[in-house]
Amino acid sequence: MQWGLGGIEAFFLGSVARKVSVRSSKSVIIAKLPSHKQPDVLKVLFATDGSDYSRDTGEFLSKMPFYDNTEIRILNVTPLEVMDMPQTFAPDIIEEIIQIEEKIRETRINESKRILEDSKELLGNRFGNIDVLWRVGDPSREILRTAETLRSNLIAVGCRGLKGIKGMMGSISRNIVIHAECSILIGKTCND
Repeated sequence: MQWGLGGIEAFFLGSVARKVSVRSSKSVIIAKLPSHKQPDVLKVLFATDGSDYSRDTGEFLSKMPFYDNTEIRILNVTPLEVMDMPQTFAPDIIEEIIQIEEKIRETRINESKRILEDSKELLGNRFGNIDVLWRVGDPSREILRTAETLRSNLIAVGCRGLKGIKGMMGSISRNIVIHAECSILIGKTCND
């Protein structure tokens, strides 16, 4: 159970659950008591960026003893800055820059589709109830917003294990641990 610290306390002191999730070399599940009644169907949101960390998290997830009717929603988030090039800042952008923008957008959309298809294939042997979702925006916010909208019971994300100043400033998995209302699986790549 995570007791939850807020504001500046959470940034400097952290919670035991967050420290364990950051420092552990193994995957970690943080169980939070549900705020509503026990669900009839377990709803899992698997957020993936297509990295090895995400793939390992998907493999770990597929080995967990969930009921057969568990709902898996696979989410990929394309960062907003890739999808919103600076046309709004310079209305007289030349045609070549507009074409480059379209190429980047098309590449990111195709990459997202590939990530979602690969993840669905990875989990498809274990789960029958899988859906894929694609969002554009800040990954942490979109994962949390989607989990709340879907009333997910578990968010599964991979973790690169950022250390030092990058880790202190926060990663997606760390933001999920701090702000998620539901339980969380932080998948780590094991080199054993």
